Amino acid sequence: MSVLIDIGNGHQIKWRAFEGDEHSMLEIHHRRTNGAPCRSHIPIVGGAWAREFTPGSVFGWDMVSIEPLTLAPSILCGCGDHGFIRGGRWVPA
Repeated sequence: MSVLIDIGNGHQIKWRAFEGDEHSMLEIHHRRTNGAPCRSHIPIVGGAWAREFTPGSVFGWDMVSIEPLTLAPSILCGCGDHGFIRGGRWVPA
């Protein structure tokens, strides 16, 4: 079972497995501007979750590096929170 990992600036992440793929999807936890909790999910390009739900598509985020975690491109949450995960840290956009 994956645990929440603090990546700074009020953000935590949790890896979610899908069909045995340990790094298939990333859950991002943070707080909205009004203080309410918010959670988003992003698929990783080539991961089982992205292949299952977007067949033939390249929809998802590229995992540039697993350690330290670096994803591309930036992440824009539905609540408006926007930033990057670079070098294992949340970097506001």
